[in-house]
Amino acid sequence: MRYIPIIFALMMMLAGHTIAQQTVISGKVTDATTGEPIPYAKVYFKHLHMGATTTFEGLYSIKTDKVEDSLTVEYLGYTPKSKHVKQGQVQVINFQIASSETQMNEVTIHPGENPAFRILRGVWAHRAQNDKASLSSYQYRSYSKIEMSATNISDKFKNSGLMKPFKNIFDSLKMISGDDGKTIIPFFISETNSDVYYIKNPGLKSEHIRGKQAKWCRS
Repeated sequence: MRYIPIIFALMMMLAGHTIAQQTVISGKVTDATTGEPIPYAKVYFKHLHMGATTTFEGLYSIKTDKVEDSLTVEYLGYTPKSKHVKQGQVQVINFQIASSETQMNEVTIHPGENPAFRILRGVWAHRAQNDKASLSSYQYRSYSKIEMSATNISDKFKNSGLMKPFKNIFDSLKMISGDDGKTIIPFFISETNSDVYYIKNPGLKSEHIRGKQAKWCRS
């Protein structure tokens, strides 16, 4: 039983030694010009790769057994800054960092040729080799649309015997205006989607209809 006080004393000494070796750092990071707190700034030891991030109020706290000689703060758009650290002590280290403004050099833009012209010249220069007629075979997808519209239709014509079967259709059609302001009545649309195949020798061409529809345009 007489060894218990000695063991307890040794434990207290070891605990005191551990506390004494721990470094506790806290502080605040602010803008050097405005004094406003800087949230989400990185406060860290460069070589140990450890540290903390400031809160929305610009506050941070670090507690560690391993430290370096200096603590660094970084934030996008600001110049990094470092300060000396006292090992094994509780201390407050505040940072005031300045904005890193970058002055851009003057840029002068001179008008030149439309870049589309360069592309068109290249297309024209290679027109022969890009001509599908020079290919031994080719395939493409075709889409065609036929729209039938009527203009300048008088009431006399609509009521004539020839147009009598279409009278109800004309009465329900949507009317639009052309470029000249005249009424245009679209009454029929046909659409075709197909695959076209061609072989130069012996000159065969085939078309496979993928889909086709024709309809009267009603309102």
